[in-house]
Amino acid sequence: MDTLIKNKTAIVALVILILGFLAYSILFSSDQVEETVTSGENTDILELSQELSNISFDQELFTSPGYMMLKDFSAELEAQPTGRSNPFGAIGQN
Repeated sequence: MDTLIKNKTAIVALVILILGFLAYSILFSSDQVEETVTSGENTDILELSQELSNISFDQELFTSPGYMMLKDFSAELEAQPTGRSNPFGAIGQN
C-alpha cells in the first residue's frame, strides 16, 4: 500500500497515457478514412460537374439588338481614405 502512495503521480500519468493512446487509436483509425473516401457526397459533386461541362452557351446573345440596347446604371465608387497600415498595432504608432 505504501508503494501506491509513493508512486501516485507515476500511476496517474501511466493511466492518462494509456487512456490517451486508446482514445487516439479509436478516433483516428484507418476505417474512418475509408468511409469518408467512399461516401456518396463526392459522387454528387462529380455528377454536377459533368452536367455543367455539357452546357453550351449561344454567343450570339451578346450581338443581338436587345442586348445592345441595355444600359449600364452602375455608379462609380468614390475613393475612401485608407486606415492604418497595421490595424492591430498599438495606437499612436503608424
